[in-house]
Amino acid sequence: MSFDELLTILARRTEESLGQPMELPSGARRAFRLTAEYDDAELTRFESSWGVRFPPPYREFLLRVGASELGYGPGARGISIHRLEDLAEFYHEILGKDAASRFARFLPIGCDYESGEIAVILDAAGDKPGFALFHVDQGLDDWEAGRGMRVDAPSSFEEWMAARSSAVA
Repeated sequence: MSFDELLTILARRTEESLGQPMELPSGARRAFRLTAEYDDAELTRFESSWGVRFPPPYREFLLRVGASELGYGPGARGISIHRLEDLAEFYHEILGKDAASRFARFLPIGCDYESGEIAVILDAAGDKPGFALFHVDQGLDDWEAGRGMRVDAPSSFEEWMAARSSAVA
């Protein structure tokens, strides 16, 4: 399935589920919940205030699906794409009191609760941002040293979402 198709499915699921479990074509029961919607101007304001540029697939996700909790249900913990306005608060223990000042280097965008990993855009201020998954127990020193980063992790947000699509779509 293409990334575009996945976004269409996830947007529809968040509209239909409203946080309540629904039956998927696979027979699994999963819940989907929209936590924030954004328009282009809002995303641009966040980027400007943090000195970052969202990679196009992540930006497209936020515009079409929004911050959301995806694929929760019996026996499944799902993933969360966090609300932008919550990132500094959620990650201050890892990134420090002024977490937003570190977003250009490490921009945590969500969590895979099934694997216990934080999804992070690396070098979000650069021309070629990267992507990594860090275990939730790792701290900033570990992130900076590359410790705790999953070696076989997808190399982009788009690849991560595609890899998790069976659980969330």
